[in-house]
Amino acid sequence: MNNFETPPPYNGNPGQYPPGYRNSPCPPRPPYCPPPGGAPYGTQQPWQPYVRPMQPRTNGMGTAGFVLSLVGVFLGWIPLIGWLIWLLGAIFSFIGLFRAPRGLAVAGTIISLVLIPVLVTIFVALDVFTSALFLL
Repeated sequence: MNNFETPPPYNGNPGQYPPGYRNSPCPPRPPYCPPPGGAPYGTQQPWQPYVRPMQPRTNGMGTAGFVLSLVGVFLGWIPLIGWLIWLLGAIFSFIGLFRAPRGLAVAGTIISLVLIPVLVTIFVALDVFTSALFLL
């Protein structure tokens, strides 16, 4: 017989329980059970441990490289400022490739690599344009 079954009536006196039992048909509650009707308002149940929420992982270098690469796309036609921003974006994106998560670092690296032929084309066009001006 386990602790949660109602014991059989004692044979000595009808309606009586054997010695050692209370005069209640229910056994005593274990200490971890909530009181009847639920726990009082505002109390936390002892069997529910606090779980700290996980912090999302970030990659600051990859994000900075992505942003600088995008800004470099739009400012790449400005001779020194755009090129410096593009170079910083390429460097930060490359460093961000070695940290997790890599999503924005990969995007910044791809943008920087695609921007290389564009900047070379701009260099060549500026050279041709300025040399044509001096020949006139």
